Amino acid sequence: MAKNLIVTITGYAGEIKQGKAGAYVVVPVPVNRKNDAGEWEVAEKHYFNIALDGQDVQRDQFYEVTGELRLSKWTNDKGEVQISLWVSKAQFKKLATVNKGDGGRANLEAFGAVEAPF
Repeated sequence: MAKNLIVTITGYAGEIKQGKAGAYVVVPVPVNRKNDAGEWEVAEKHYFNIALDGQDVQRDQFYEVTGELRLSKWTNDKGEVQISLWVSKAQFKKLATVNKGDGGRANLEAFGAVEAPF
């Protein structure tokens, strides 16, 4: 019997798109690493496509999302095989409202975080 992989993702809601199966939001999740100088920097980003299933999600707001992960492969214009990360049956929990007047960053202090690692 196959088991579903349940994931929890924390990040900013990106572009909301319309696909064959309905609306979905792209949530980029940065992968941080220390550089040679010992400073944290974004090494790459993983992009999760998350099915909305009629839920009201607003772009640029900070969410925690839990759902079932599945992978799909596709070929880009260069002929390279890419992997897409899809999350379905997702539950969205809004963690913070982003105020564009504050440079577009969420106030995470209310959630116990002094500084976001990204």
